[in-house]
Amino acid sequence: MTSRRKFCDAFSPAWDKAQIVVQTLKSGARKVVLEGGGDARYLPTGHLVYVLSGVLFAVPFNVKRLETTGGPVGIVEGIARGGSGVAQLAFSSTGALIYIPGPVAFASLGQSFLGLVDRKGEVEPLKVPQATYAFPRISKDGKRVAYQVDDGKESSIWIYELSGATAPRRLTLAGTGANRDPIWSSDNERVAFQSDREGDLGIWWQRADGNGVAERLTKPHKGVTHIPDSWSPDRQVFSFTEETKGASSVWTYSLRDKKATVFAETPGSRLDRSVFSPDGHWVAYQLDTQPNSRIYVRPFPATATVYVAPEDVDSHHPVWSPDGKELFYVAGAGLFGSVSVTTKPSVSFGAPVRAPKSGFTTAVPSSVRTYDILPDGKHFIGVVDTGQARSGPASAPQIQVVLNWFEDVKQRAPVH
Repeated sequence: MTSRRKFCDAFSPAWDKAQIVVQTLKSGARKVVLEGGGDARYLPTGHLVYVLSGVLFAVPFNVKRLETTGGPVGIVEGIARGGSGVAQLAFSSTGALIYIPGPVAFASLGQSFLGLVDRKGEVEPLKVPQATYAFPRISKDGKRVAYQVDDGKESSIWIYELSGATAPRRLTLAGTGANRDPIWSSDNERVAFQSDREGDLGIWWQRADGNGVAERLTKPHKGVTHIPDSWSPDRQVFSFTEETKGASSVWTYSLRDKKATVFAETPGSRLDRSVFSPDGHWVAYQLDTQPNSRIYVRPFPATATVYVAPEDVDSHHPVWSPDGKELFYVAGAGLFGSVSVTTKPSVSFGAPVRAPKSGFTTAVPSSVRTYDILPDGKHFIGVVDTGQARSGPASAPQIQVVLNWFEDVKQRAPVH
């Protein structure tokens, strides 16, 4: 950026309706380069960064022509703003970013946060801002969590490193429609999700590092919805729920054959929310019935044999423990349970055990699963209502540091 020009924000009364303009110092001429957003800064990487609704966006910018050369990409979710609307962030010439976390401005929606939850239901919030979260899923190596954020305008998929070393990163691009329900491939390299970007509710996937573009995997018929559920350990198959006309069934999709096959269905019933066992030989899923739902276990590949877990008032959203010896489930609003399971030489179950508290939101009956288990088998990642945060005196804002941030910006918003 030369000394002849400066960047500034021209704000309307609502900060997120501001215009970002460039002004030439010599002539005083001004040009609007972006509608919506504020507190813009120019990076030596060839990008403008600005804040909109608490999210830091980057867009490629040609400083000679004074115009953007690509679309905006969300880089950091949750930037605090001061009373004058100034974003609380700064960056060094060597590419390090510092910022104070703040809420994403989803005023019309209920707020929640992501928390690390132990088996006693004690919650430790992750270093992500409050937002409207859903469908958290842990990568198979336990290092990252993919999740869904809904800002009332669109749903997007984000990825966060549990080490806290980097800021949350948006995976799906703005303008690609509603993207929901992420699941990790077993090699940790890709994330599959539901998307309506071409008008239907099919399943897509893309690289977790953000390189390349999303690719379609399933194409449902008109009026049919596909929801990704779980990957097999060998990465060759994933299970998904197919919903149509008030009923649902469990399907599997083979990457090798590029073909979807029915795994479990009962006409007029709701079979859904399937999950592969750690050894890939079994699939657990739920039967939604009123007043009580049940969890079923079936061999994979499918046979006619089906095992039913013990009844526990209501059983939804099953998850296998990493060692395959337990099934966790939601037992009702605010209720969480588990049951021991043995698969050799045959399938048998122990008595249901009710946890004192879940620690995370347990919405039922047919909503998405709001938790996932870490590879250590002792902790969960869950969506937590803001009212469930640990009580105590308010803590001072913490400054977050992101190293090599320029490289992250260049990778996720390439300059052509």
